Amino acid sequence: MSFAVLLFVVASPALAGSVFGDASDEMELDLDGNWPRAFLDHQRNGFFLFSAGGGDFKLTHATSELRVDHFDDRLLTGRKDLKDHDIRPCPDGTWLHVSTGDTKSDHDSAWSWRYDADFAIAGHATIAEASTDGSNFVDVPVVCGPEFQGFAYPFPPATVPARFASLGDDASLVESVDLMYGPFATGASLVNDSDGTLWILGGYTDEGLPATRFIAAQYSTDWEVGIRRVLSVAPDGYEAYWAQTTIRVGGVFIVAHMMRDLAGNWTQQDGNLTLSAFDATTWELVDQVQLSQNVAPNGGMQPFVMFDEEDRLVALYSKQLHNYAFIVELQPEVLASLEDTGSTDTGGDSGTPDTAADTGTGDTDGTGGNPDDTGGKPDDCACGGGSGAAAPALVGVALLALRRRGRRAV
Repeated sequence: MSFAVLLFVVASPALAGSVFGDASDEMELDLDGNWPRAFLDHQRNGFFLFSAGGGDFKLTHATSELRVDHFDDRLLTGRKDLKDHDIRPCPDGTWLHVSTGDTKSDHDSAWSWRYDADFAIAGHATIAEASTDGSNFVDVPVVCGPEFQGFAYPFPPATVPARFASLGDDASLVESVDLMYGPFATGASLVNDSDGTLWILGGYTDEGLPATRFIAAQYSTDWEVGIRRVLSVAPDGYEAYWAQTTIRVGGVFIVAHMMRDLAGNWTQQDGNLTLSAFDATTWELVDQVQLSQNVAPNGGMQPFVMFDEEDRLVALYSKQLHNYAFIVELQPEVLASLEDTGSTDTGGDSGTPDTAADTGTGDTDGTGGNPDDTGGKPDDCACGGGSGAAAPALVGVALLALRRRGRRAV
């Protein structure tokens, strides 16, 4: 695979509507708490549902139409002091869960669990407890795929925007690697792509300006930096943030994130659940839809999306300690691309191998795309990726207009 570094060209508005079809109205789930996550439960022909509450992480179930069944609810960790969560199914049928908390200071601790197929604890580790080394365990993203299993966090936030912690079969720490030129890991998402590479997608902003862009950065199994793109996401007057889930469905990457208008006096990090779709080869923004219709000051957060392996997306978020869902139909051309690429990620990280040609595109400046050609930094490097990073040059920028999709009753 050719590891090239390119600038990103934003899609034209003419491409709108190519991915997302009709969406349901917002559905309140019979599932209190926050951090909602859903994955396919093939045995029951429905969904595993997860949510945080009482300082623990809870498993429940739902039908294919998201009717919650509390027949077999269970608390997974036995702790009562957990704060943020992320969980992913693994290729071998196990599950990887990482949670954070406050031991002596804010977000100074993180713990990991490996569950077997029946959700019994198969391994557990303390990643950090009362850490004083500058680590910041807030909204950490988890991945569990064939090549990459672990989570990312900033270390410390002002120096290394993303450090990847590889976890073993017993959930213990195997190694830590700095993801150079990546986005800020807090509130980001990780994808073990079907070509065996790792993508991290997260927020990017210039100092003093609202966050309107994301960074997508790719890494090989040898931790070489691959393609790095700066993605313009938010239209004028909006900000985009908390890109907490990225999945690949055929020829597109679909990102669940929050969006809000800057004119509103929002509570904390509240906003509206939004889906953005990017071409998997070029990272062009090809479609975008705002699902929730919250009005400041009260909105939601902790976005999530998964593919049901047929023709729908299920998108979740939390709002005022309740959890909500949308069902979104996919357009026929997206479903057709599943056969063309052989690449599907249902919300976990075990997409089938992609037999299509190399998706890396060539460089634009004749440097060969090697980060070392520019003194060890990619051409568009905003090293640090967070507040205070240098602004990259953008080519042909034309923002895709934010759309509100017509609703369909489910």
